[in-house]
Amino acid sequence: MILLAIPGQTEPWHHGVALQSDLSLSSSSQNGEPWQRGGPYLLSDEATEVSNDGPRVPHLRLQWTSQKGPQRLRLHLGVLPASKESVGLVEAEFRQKWKIDGRQRLQLRAGLLIPPISVEHRTKLWGNEHGIRPSVLNTWVGEEVRPLAVELRWFRKLKEQHRFDATFAIQGFNDTSGIILSWRGWAMHTHLTQTSDRLTFQKVPGILAPAGGRGRTIVEVDGRPGFYGGFGVGKRGRWHLSLFHSDAMADSSQLNDLREYAWDTRFTNLGLKMRPHPRVDLRLQGMAVKTKMGPRRQPAVLNRFDAWMIECHNPWPHHLTSSVGYQRFRVEDLDDVADRNASRGEAFNFSLSRPLGRHELLAEWVQLRHFRRGNGPPHQNVEKQNLFQIRFRFTIESGVPLP
Repeated sequence: MILLAIPGQTEPWHHGVALQSDLSLSSSSQNGEPWQRGGPYLLSDEATEVSNDGPRVPHLRLQWTSQKGPQRLRLHLGVLPASKESVGLVEAEFRQKWKIDGRQRLQLRAGLLIPPISVEHRTKLWGNEHGIRPSVLNTWVGEEVRPLAVELRWFRKLKEQHRFDATFAIQGFNDTSGIILSWRGWAMHTHLTQTSDRLTFQKVPGILAPAGGRGRTIVEVDGRPGFYGGFGVGKRGRWHLSLFHSDAMADSSQLNDLREYAWDTRFTNLGLKMRPHPRVDLRLQGMAVKTKMGPRRQPAVLNRFDAWMIECHNPWPHHLTSSVGYQRFRVEDLDDVADRNASRGEAFNFSLSRPLGRHELLAEWVQLRHFRRGNGPPHQNVEKQNLFQIRFRFTIESGVPLP
């Protein structure tokens, strides 16, 4: 543990570091290029410049935490060895907690935040609790729902271990959120967007595409703030239900020097965690998204997206945990521009995981069926993609235990 004494303060800051990397072995029925290179393959990983097949190291993640009493500073960095934009910031969070009384407390978060939406992820390095890759809707959360925000949450204990929480935040630097879903549609992968990313999009009419066909997801265009908020209720260890809404409140007619538009994107998310039996852990989540870009009265792009998923996790002997899931997703093209955004699909996944101390061994099979992939050639009506992957997740932690 590292201690740092600050003059005038009696309690020192306590620091902790976590380092995580995966050794991955994959086999896939890859159909064409990965989506990051303009292709139709939607099961790609962090290594955006190489194929999925064969052994590789898809990522390296580093988290640094400094804590003193109710205050905490957390930085999450990503390193992508196979990407041109290799190092960047994934999250940067300052947190302060206040205890109001024995039943109530407040929490303030500020920085580059991932809002509390996902039913699949843990706080530390925003990793999956079970399995390798998240559902399509939480894949998108990791890609585009990364605002610079000031967030306030209120927690209150109710009777018989029931709890209630409410969240409200002012957000910005998320104006291009919606561009990935519009140009590509839903996808499943493990990449977390970082500040250095320049993402390659599908081939679309040049007047609508960012300069060079590449763009950012963490950027401010119109200088206007948005908001997000929601509430949750549940019983400790048994169930938790949450409702969340986000509105970028962007001026979709605004354009910067890099030809990046402000996308007027809003979405509503519903999440449910249940434990009906000690050996059964259910996760359900649904999301509806709507976005537009261009003039307000006659937008160049107007799309609606929805997705839902259900997963069941079960413990087995020898410290194994299995996870089986199913999800459906859809893109509706509501504008008159011939960019063919509409698509729909479904995915099945099965995984096994086993902790090895702080490390973890994971195996996962995913099958994704895509019907008329958005922005794809008209003859591509049905496309089936499979991916089997084994990962050894290597984690080193030092100092104060990290959340």
